[in-house]
Amino acid sequence: MAYPVYLKHSSSFLVKISIVAVLSVGFSTQAMAAPSAAPSCSGDACSDISAKFTGACYHVKNTGSKKVKVKWGKYRLTLYGGQADTMKYPLGGCVKSITGSLSANYSSSPIDLK
Repeated sequence: MAYPVYLKHSSSFLVKISIVAVLSVGFSTQAMAAPSAAPSCSGDACSDISAKFTGACYHVKNTGSKKVKVKWGKYRLTLYGGQADTMKYPLGGCVKSITGSLSANYSSSPIDLK
C-alpha cells in the first residue's frame, strides 16, 4: 500500500515517489516467498540429504551415517551423519533466498577444510 508523501515539489515528483514505494514493497514481498518445490540435487550423497525451506530459512539434514559436503548456490555446509543445519550467511543470519543448484557429495577427507 502506498502512502502519500507531501513535499514542496512538482506533482510529477510525487507520482515518482509513490511508484517507487509501491514497486519496492512488491519486490520485497516476492523475495520472502517460499519456494514451491524441493530442489533437485546432483552428487553421490543426494539420497542422504533432505533440503527444504521452513521458518523463512533454508535447512539441510544429513539422514545418512557418512560425512557429506553440501553446496547450494554459493553456500556450503559439511554435515556429519544425522546432523542438520541452517544455511547461513558468513556474518550470521539465515539464508532466505538461494539461486543455484544443490549438490551433495560424500567427503573422504578426515579434516574439514571449507
